Amino acid sequence: MEISEIFNNFLSDFIDPKKRIFLGYLLLSLALAYLW
Repeated sequence: MEISEIFNNFLSDFIDPKKRIFLGYLLLSLALAYLW
């Protein structure tokens, strides 16, 4: 798998609203777990 392919998949996932909300929630929970 090429880096550009991964980047394109990441961009398409980021554009998708549901996945964006899920990724945001995941990052938020990771940040909270790190700070806890």
